[in-house]
Amino acid sequence: MNRNFKWVFAVALICSAFVFNACNDEKELTPDEQLTQKILGKWIPIQNSGVEVYTDQKTVTTFEKTASGIKAYTSVSTFTIPAMPGTDQSNTQAKPDEWKNRQEADVTIEDGKILVTRAVNDSINLISQYYILESKGSTMKLYASAKMTVRGYEIMDGAMEHSEVWAKIDVDYSKDIVGLWEGRVTSEESKFDDGEPHRWEYLADGTAKYYSLDNDSNWYEVEDVFNMYFVDGNLLCTRWKNVGENEIENREWWEIESIDADSMSWTAKRLEYTSMGTGISTLIIPKQYTASFSMKRVKN
Repeated sequence: MNRNFKWVFAVALICSAFVFNACNDEKELTPDEQLTQKILGKWIPIQNSGVEVYTDQKTVTTFEKTASGIKAYTSVSTFTIPAMPGTDQSNTQAKPDEWKNRQEADVTIEDGKILVTRAVNDSINLISQYYILESKGSTMKLYASAKMTVRGYEIMDGAMEHSEVWAKIDVDYSKDIVGLWEGRVTSEESKFDDGEPHRWEYLADGTAKYYSLDNDSNWYEVEDVFNMYFVDGNLLCTRWKNVGENEIENREWWEIESIDADSMSWTAKRLEYTSMGTGISTLIIPKQYTASFSMKRVKN
């Protein structure tokens, strides 16, 4: 009995020591450390101040742990159509165009606040501030505001206060899209497409080639001044300019629904405006629609 008791007692001590060490190894995280774990990954906005974010307005932000701390990488494409030659180009209120694939920013988390600091230049920093108001599964609602510092002094604080809802993205199609694809629009409406089959070749360097059919049904490359794209997560942003004088740049945004070995599908929720009438009787009518596109991989 005594021998058995000693054996059981020894096992109990070993188990107790194991549990104790395990508890020490898995120390309780502080609220800010928990918040850090929560935000890691890719996020895309789906609501802004309670209003749905259309595909043309979406960005992707990726929070990552690096050797120098938490970083945010934001991909964004915004575009203001420039005035055609010979027209009034004095509009200084237009939002500057942006074309940024994974723009880096520093992230600080303190007292439940997420601060994302982007350097405009050596003197000016733009700081986005977020509080998580609600978190459910793969979405979170945030209170957002912004401030600006010039040489360390705050000159704008609390600007553009609003709420946002972000959804987490569990895919990244930036490598899967590389290759030659053939497809056409599959919805009743689309911004640029004519409903005919076309081909796009997405290259790994962020450039693309566009092909069309000639009258003899032979594919030929349409030479553009430039044709660029990037994919971050499931967001595809493109920009191109056709050959010819005074051609303006075009941009288009899509959300990639899926890519597999042979097929790819896109969707986009869009809001566009049409005008009716003339002069003071002109009516601006908003129009919402969902565009879709389907493509097949072209085998070499």
